[in-house]
Amino acid sequence: LSLPDGTVVEHGLATGGFAEECVVHASQIARVPEDLPMELGALLACGVITGAGAVIHTAQVEPGSTVVVIGAGGVGLNVIQGARLAGAARVIAIDLAQEKLDAARDFGATDVLRADMKGLRRAVMALTDGQGADYVFVAVGAIAAYNQAPSLAG
Repeated sequence: LSLPDGTVVEHGLATGGFAEECVVHASQIARVPEDLPMELGALLACGVITGAGAVIHTAQVEPGSTVVVIGAGGVGLNVIQGARLAGAARVIAIDLAQEKLDAARDFGATDVLRADMKGLRRAVMALTDGQGADYVFVAVGAIAAYNQAPSLAG
């Protein structure tokens, strides 16, 4: 894939995101029923699998735990949903956009905080009785979020 001037454009993770067809490992294939609407079939892609999978299979979030999710886009919302399915008692969503924080509540966040608020770390510590989160997930591509994440953990 390239621009008209010949500049090569690399797509996300070299997975064929702009291709009509691509070669993938057999473990990445999911049969989609022909009568399934495409907007529902699309949920089999990155957002749900990555978000809920990170919680349930990778981090193995335990019941009763506290989870912080930085970024409430497609992946982040499914981290929230996965955390609730895993039995997390408190799920704190952090984002810049109010509409995403509203969606985070719909997906199961118990608390929402604006990423640009002053005293964000203090707010997380207050919500966790000074303990910090048991798990912190970064679901946004912002260096500041990755740098801040460890300070929100207990």
